[in-house]
Amino acid sequence: VSLRQGRVGCNFTQSTRFEQMELMLQSQQKKNKYDEKIGIEEEHYSIQEHHQSQHALELDRTRASSASLAPSIELIDLANDLRKLLYDEKNSDIYLRGTDGGRIPAVSAILSARSPSFRRRLQEIDSTGVTVLSFRYNSSVLGAIVEYCYTGSVDSSCYPDDEATARMYVGVYDAAEYFELPRLRKVMLKHNHHLLARWRPLACPIFDEALLYGDSAKDIAILSRKIICMNPEAVLLTPEDDGIRGGGVLSLSTSSLSRVITSDDFNGEWTKFCCLKVWVNNAPDKKSTTDRRAVAQKLIMNIQFSRIQPSDLSGVVASSGLVSSEHLLDAYKHQAFLAERDGDIRDFFEKRSSVYARGGIMIVHGAGVNETNGVYVSNTNKDLLMYSMQNIYQNKEVTFYLYRSKPYWYLGLTQGERPVHFYRAPIQQENCNLPPTQGWRVVCEDDVVDSVGIEPAPSMIWISESSDLDDYRLNNKGRI
Repeated sequence: VSLRQGRVGCNFTQSTRFEQMELMLQSQQKKNKYDEKIGIEEEHYSIQEHHQSQHALELDRTRASSASLAPSIELIDLANDLRKLLYDEKNSDIYLRGTDGGRIPAVSAILSARSPSFRRRLQEIDSTGVTVLSFRYNSSVLGAIVEYCYTGSVDSSCYPDDEATARMYVGVYDAAEYFELPRLRKVMLKHNHHLLARWRPLACPIFDEALLYGDSAKDIAILSRKIICMNPEAVLLTPEDDGIRGGGVLSLSTSSLSRVITSDDFNGEWTKFCCLKVWVNNAPDKKSTTDRRAVAQKLIMNIQFSRIQPSDLSGVVASSGLVSSEHLLDAYKHQAFLAERDGDIRDFFEKRSSVYARGGIMIVHGAGVNETNGVYVSNTNKDLLMYSMQNIYQNKEVTFYLYRSKPYWYLGLTQGERPVHFYRAPIQQENCNLPPTQGWRVVCEDDVVDSVGIEPAPSMIWISESSDLDDYRLNNKGRI
């Protein structure tokens, strides 16, 4: 019995130990699972906190970047306050003297901080009194330079759309390179584009002035010459607007006129002759008339007079006194030879009046998109009704069109594969071959075209002859 009891007690003790070990194992597993769960949660919270901190950091960076890009009220106020110092002699310590004798007062500390060129120039001066610095620009250009150094801009609304402003803009463009102000060159190039869009005849004084500055103004010279050659009659022979804005052929010097007349891009023999005639007849005095006549008689050699109609040769050309009888005789001989060989040679002559013969011309005015205002000339294609005008739009040379596509007339242009429409008007049944003068509306966007029209919509005037253009002039807002 004792032996059996001992065995039983031994078995009981062994089983109890197994149970205890199993309980300990289960307890350890529960503890491990709990620790693992706690670790995962801690890792999750640490990752979440990291993401939140990163997001907050990125948000702070974005806000800081936006604040740096957008001008704050304080910066605008600062520019306005500094603008008050312009031409303030009491608070200035130097003068900038131009080639015309004009003097612009300025604060040397501001100029030195803005321009490395000014800084070097001022460091060479050892003076305790008021200093006068002379430069190779006139006072209007120097005034614009000081304005930019003070405020970071040149306010174009302070300057009228005239020849003096056009020449000043070119001078500032060149001076920006001299004074090491690269951003100012971009500003002035944009101002020149806008000025030419408002009054294209100013391309002539801009081209004339750009040639004086050479390579530094080469970009502006190329732009203005292209505008002249794109539509020479409208740019060179446009009336002077009662002398308010000027421009046109009378703004060209001898050298710049020579470059225009001899340019390969300038097509139009009759227009070339008219430019020379106007340039000579409007000389300021007798000596200038004699000098200009001598220049014109040399440039006459670049005109193919045989392309001009015989009635014009025997009339306007012969009476001008600019063309010798030998030149006229050569032109007549060439025309007679062509008539003998080909019979009807009317297509050989420049049809300077043909653009007005069929559809006349349309004057677009009052449009919200100012670049679309101007004179549109009808095409010579008998199968397509269209009027066109070349101009600058968004700093690019473009051709605006007035064309008919049932049931509307459209005013627009082409960019890539999609047309861009500004305005449209219903075709008038009583005269479907002419654009309507009223009833134009801004085009709404659809899947076929892009609409960029701006209110108000334009009105139009149709005239049959180019001579009637003198009765209509557009101001700088595209209004008659």
